[in-house]
Amino acid sequence: MATTQNPVEAPLLTRPPATQPTSIRYALIVPVLAVVMLGVFAIVNQLGSSPASVPSVPLSSFGPTTGLGAAFYATTQATPPPADIVRAIVVPSGSAFLGHQLTGEEPSSFDVAGRYRSTESQGWLFGFFKAQLRHLGWTLQSSGTSAKVRNGLEVIATKNGSDTFGWNLGIVLSPTSFTQDVASGVPAQSTVFSVQLYQNIDQS
Repeated sequence: MATTQNPVEAPLLTRPPATQPTSIRYALIVPVLAVVMLGVFAIVNQLGSSPASVPSVPLSSFGPTTGLGAAFYATTQATPPPADIVRAIVVPSGSAFLGHQLTGEEPSSFDVAGRYRSTESQGWLFGFFKAQLRHLGWTLQSSGTSAKVRNGLEVIATKNGSDTFGWNLGIVLSPTSFTQDVASGVPAQSTVFSVQLYQNIDQS
């Protein structure tokens, strides 16, 4: 007797639960938030960092300085001093250049003296040059009373240049003079000083 078998039903595949399509508006939120956070961190980092340091000018407590200028070095046909010597000679800013003279006997070697006038006192200038010359790498040989000018002061210093020669620097300060300003009636002071630079050609 034939038997009838009930057909076996094939198992149905389980369909994953339906998901709601993601809106593009919400998809943009993540990158936007990332950009905002990056900007916040950049601002915080900028506020927390110290400002860029400004290179310090080679000054002392005496205030701003200036170089001797081209007028001083263009006074002779001799070879001018090297750049490192030129940079190491300064006068107080505002000093008036009065002129120069050749002080050497040997035309092939640099030996020039320049004259300047400052509104500072003799004592102030004496302290200025001693401090600045040390600061700029000069070796002070002597400082004190000058034999060249009555009641004058002088500072003598030496420095080796990149040209392998030694250079000598002499500062002579005249006594401070006072004049009466006609308009204001206030006495004004001025001090004349000389700066002599010469090459040491007698090196052994």
